[in-house]
Amino acid sequence: MSQKWQRLDGDEVINLEDEKDKSLMPHSTFTASEFLDKIQLTYRNKQLEKWFFEGVDCKLLRPNSGWKKGKVRVFIAFSSDSDEPDTTLNELTTNKP
Repeated sequence: MSQKWQRLDGDEVINLEDEKDKSLMPHSTFTASEFLDKIQLTYRNKQLEKWFFEGVDCKLLRPNSGWKKGKVRVFIAFSSDSDEPDTTLNELTTNKP
């Protein structure tokens, strides 16, 4: 099974299976947007917001390629344990902001 990551838009509900993974959230069930909000509140930094919304200017170096200028951004993605396609989630490769 190949691991295919799908970007979460924010209203999907996440339920953590292992209590040890609740390091940021006080409960094991939450939405993707609640998780991102918690990260921002935890670090309380306006500059951090750029990492999640508009992106941060950077240069990227890929193997066998030169430096490329652009932006880097953080978001949450999901990978199913099942091989069945889930057409309700956006593919990670989409250009949706």
